[in-house]
Amino acid sequence: MEVVSITRFLKSEQGYILEFVLFMGFLFYCVFGILVYGMYTNSQSVCISAAREAARTLAVTHDMNQSKSRAAEVIQTTLYTGARIGGSRPGEPRKAFDPYSPNPSHPDVVLQDDGTYCRAWVYYHMPNAVPGLPKLLDKRASFLSRYITTGGYAVFKREVQ
Repeated sequence: MEVVSITRFLKSEQGYILEFVLFMGFLFYCVFGILVYGMYTNSQSVCISAAREAARTLAVTHDMNQSKSRAAEVIQTTLYTGARIGGSRPGEPRKAFDPYSPNPSHPDVVLQDDGTYCRAWVYYHMPNAVPGLPKLLDKRASFLSRYITTGGYAVFKREVQ
């Protein structure tokens, strides 16, 4: 008797509405996940380019401030950096990208010059709208994280002046 009533409910108009709502929820989740993943790959590519520019500038000019400015210029001309994404929890970044006032966990632009090689790391904290996606992309992130951290790294041999 139970099976018959459930089948009757699913065949009724309310059952079709329930199926539609569940399907559309899943469809919207997949569409937004694809869009956010596309933004993630774009921001990762931009971070790699910014790190490459910063390392190249540091290798040629040997000036940390100019290298940091070059990385900030590349990021700020291609990605949205005005987003306030948190800062309320300890270790959480305050903004999507802030090279001059570092985030608590680690700075967004890290430069290293050891006399032989010049290295640059650039990080960007992309705002997130899809629950669970940060955990899929980064094992250290929480399931309901409000941002996804992407990064780039580059190394150049130091030029002699």
